[in-house]
Amino acid sequence: PKLFERKQKQSWILKFIFPVLASGLLLLILTFVMMRRNKKKSDIPVQDGSHMINHMRRISYFELLAATNQFGESHFIGAGACGSVYRAVLSYGNEVAVKVFNMQVREAFQSFDAECEILKNIRHRNLVQIISS
Repeated sequence: PKLFERKQKQSWILKFIFPVLASGLLLLILTFVMMRRNKKKSDIPVQDGSHMINHMRRISYFELLAATNQFGESHFIGAGACGSVYRAVLSYGNEVAVKVFNMQVREAFQSFDAECEILKNIRHRNLVQIISS
């Protein structure tokens, strides 16, 4: 009878406790690997061919006016529901995109806040870095 009880106890341990412990260990290892992987991805600098600007620069309206050729057709990139986008070359040589919001549209304020929040947190080679607002 004692031998039978011992085998039942071992069987119970193998059936229930071992899988729970193994699953927990596997989950812990998987979490660790994913955290390291995400950290490595965030450490990779975005390479877009231009130098990185690490500080916010104040750009005057007159500088934007000159850089976009008075917001002319030749610098026009496109338009959306809340404004237009123009290509500009600033006085120090950086090529930038300038978004002009249509303040007659009520959603323009919300759109500006949402775009700034999104672009602040995203790094991608096809997206530009915000240098001023």
